[in-house]
Amino acid sequence: MEENGRDTVFDVMKGIAIIMVVVFHSNLSAVCSHIVCMFHVPLFFIISGYFAKKRTFIEFLRRDAKRIVVPFIFSFFCAILLAIYFDFVLGIDTVFAVFISMLLGSSSLRGTFLECQFPYAGPFWFLWALLWVRILWYFLIKIRSEAVRGLFILLIGLMSYALNSYASSVPWSILSAFGALSLYYSGYLVKRYDLIHSRKDGGFWFLCFVFSLYCLSFSSIYLHDCTYGTFFVVNVLGCLGCFAGLYVLVDKFNSSFFLWKTLNFLGRYSLVAFCIHGLDHCFNTRWLPLQVYEIYGVSHYDRLLVLLVRLGIVFLGTYLVSRTHFIKEKIFYIK
Repeated sequence: MEENGRDTVFDVMKGIAIIMVVVFHSNLSAVCSHIVCMFHVPLFFIISGYFAKKRTFIEFLRRDAKRIVVPFIFSFFCAILLAIYFDFVLGIDTVFAVFISMLLGSSSLRGTFLECQFPYAGPFWFLWALLWVRILWYFLIKIRSEAVRGLFILLIGLMSYALNSYASSVPWSILSAFGALSLYYSGYLVKRYDLIHSRKDGGFWFLCFVFSLYCLSFSSIYLHDCTYGTFFVVNVLGCLGCFAGLYVLVDKFNSSFFLWKTLNFLGRYSLVAFCIHGLDHCFNTRWLPLQVYEIYGVSHYDRLLVLLVRLGIVFLGTYLVSRTHFIKEKIFYIK
């Protein structure tokens, strides 16, 4: 289903994924977090790979790199401003910690690299990882043999899986990007061979579906710190099965579905929503010693209420950005 040249099915899927990100960070339950991990961030990488194209270096800089770097710099600037505000309001000096977290932050809270523990960057690890994935893809797409390219990507993913035991806190989420590259490549293959619509590949999708059920029941994938519940390939195929299942489900809906417009809007502005939630999550859980929601009377342990507050922040912030043409068009490049 297309609207203004955009496939709204994928926008709705991204809208669902961003809500899942907020749900995951609200810590409703261990079971909920386990299930959500198979969908939220893996969906973004698979969908991004689905629309991947071969570009010249100039096109790469103008389209791929710029659309990640500029929003990150804007979020960096907003984080510093918020840190200064909380410094004045609460008297807590967090400016330097925020600066280091955003500049060198790792996605992982465990492990060391050269005996250094890099600060937690919260959800912003995704922007760092996506940038690295796009850089790697710029070079990998030049390999003519699909088999050779696939082998390289598999080896890179297995390397991230192995190195995670020794250096899980690497700056700029490099290891996370190495693992996520396989999901990105999976999305590219789905589009290139039209696997999502072809009826000849029922055996492949059945295998992915079986792996997805297994992962949802007994295993999971945590891209942010390169943790895979079972073998790396099983988790990747399981995520691909979840992607296909959600695509079929969303494709069965139509624009008359009462949440369609909301999810479509949130998916179209998913990067905006991601950055807004990133600021909320980092300040509330990592960068301030006192929970922000507790300051304003919302207990951290009222998890459902916290989830509603966080979703409200995401929706309101995204709506305001959508109405601010300069930020919308010049920062996030949304037309």
